[in-house]
Amino acid sequence: MVTPAPTTPWAVLALLGSGVAWAVHLLVSYAVVSVGCATGWSGTRPLLGAVTLACIVVAVATGIVAQRGRRWSPAAASEPAQFAFTVGAGLAGLFTALIVLAGVVPFIVPLCVAG
Repeated sequence: MVTPAPTTPWAVLALLGSGVAWAVHLLVSYAVVSVGCATGWSGTRPLLGAVTLACIVVAVATGIVAQRGRRWSPAAASEPAQFAFTVGAGLAGLFTALIVLAGVVPFIVPLCVAG
């Protein structure tokens, strides 16, 4: 029987946290724009900004967890955990950039196109 290392939950968070933040940002943004365009609500852009900022904070926090986990290397640390933290740090940077790019677009282009 394999006993998981005590760092396993943190390694999973480091790997999946920023990707989940990106997916939540994508889904919530689509929902907010859909409702905003259907109802003509004027608070659509501020809400999109708040959602984007919250998801950026989560993705950056995940990157911090991954970086700290990568630096923390006791003698008993397993190689898979170190690999997970290293990959998680890279993914956090990637997904943070994707959230920023997707979050800037609604402030550049019109949200609703009359059609």
